[in-house]
Amino acid sequence: MLPLMPITPFLAHQAFDPKIIETMSAAYVAACDALHLKVSDDPATRFVAEKVINLAQRGIRDPDALRTMTLKELSKSEPIPFSCPSCEAEYKIVTFEVYGVPQGKISCLKCGFPFPAGEGEVIFKYFLAKRPSGRKRK
Repeated sequence: MLPLMPITPFLAHQAFDPKIIETMSAAYVAACDALHLKVSDDPATRFVAEKVINLAQRGIRDPDALRTMTLKELSKSEPIPFSCPSCEAEYKIVTFEVYGVPQGKISCLKCGFPFPAGEGEVIFKYFLAKRPSGRKRK
C-alpha cells in the first residue's frame, strides 16, 4: 500500500498514477510553503490543492513547474485567506504577476513576523481582514 500523500485528501476519488500523485504532493507542499500556509484541510490550502490538481490534469508533470504555475494561477484568483503563523492575525492575500519589480520586506502588523513578499515574478499583497486584539507593533 502506498503512503498517504499530502494531496490525497483533495483528490475526491479521482484516479491518478501514484507517481503523478507524488509529483502533485511535492508541488502542493512547495506552493503552501511559498505562501506560508500550513499543509492542512482549510479553505486556503484546499484552494491551492485544487489549482495543483487542475494543472496536473492539463498535463503538467514537473513539480517545480506545477508549483510555479499554481502560484501564477493564484495571481488570477480571489483573495486567499491567511493567518500569521506567529500571532494568528487574519489577512487576505492578493497576488500579482510582475516583471522586474524589486520585492520589499513585509511583516505582520501585530507581531512583526516576516511574511514572504513573493515568489519569482509573483508578488503577494497582504490586507488585514480582522484587526488583531492587543497593541500594534511599533
